Amino acid sequence: GYPKFGIGPFHGPFDYYLLFHEELKKNVISSAKSISCPNLINKSFIEKFQSISDIEYDEKSVLIALPYFVKFGSHSFETLDFEKTMLSIKPLIKTIKCNFNFNVYLRKHPNTPKDIFRKMLIKTDLQNDVLIDNLAINESIFRSPIIFSFFSTTLFEAKLVNHFPVIINNNSFDMNYFPINYKSINMKEDLSNQFKKIINIE
Repeated sequence: GYPKFGIGPFHGPFDYYLLFHEELKKNVISSAKSISCPNLINKSFIEKFQSISDIEYDEKSVLIALPYFVKFGSHSFETLDFEKTMLSIKPLIKTIKCNFNFNVYLRKHPNTPKDIFRKMLIKTDLQNDVLIDNLAINESIFRSPIIFSFFSTTLFEAKLVNHFPVIINNNSFDMNYFPINYKSINMKEDLSNQFKKIINIE
């Protein structure tokens, strides 16, 4: 029969794997062949990004793309603990907004209901510190030069279009499992110094 294709370094019964990045090849099973082709995998995203003409670029802003399945303090992605995730990034949001006068756009995961998201903003007292992001993902990334997220393809997409991806290390997953060596920010260390370094690099 025809060869089977899979996307990503997963251990499924595929003959070929189409990968976001060259670094992912080490995670592909030995019996399969891998092809690094991020522009092909993300062709639709890139084309939509390049066609944007009506979104204003906000130079002093960051986008934080939230996860969905996160089990706090574990290597697993089986259980959602939304409140702990939000509380873990609260100091980061406050630091960026208050110390650097940046706009912080917060993007909920597509599977998170809007009402739950808004209630959680109030419960964690963040409703006045963030701007809720309702744009399409390509427009969200276009608007902000710095993109924060967790274990997310949003970081891959940001890098593809030359925006600056940053991994939020809040100890909700093992950083050794992240396949790409992007810049990260550690929630347990001095956030002002770390963010200052990020904006100087970017």
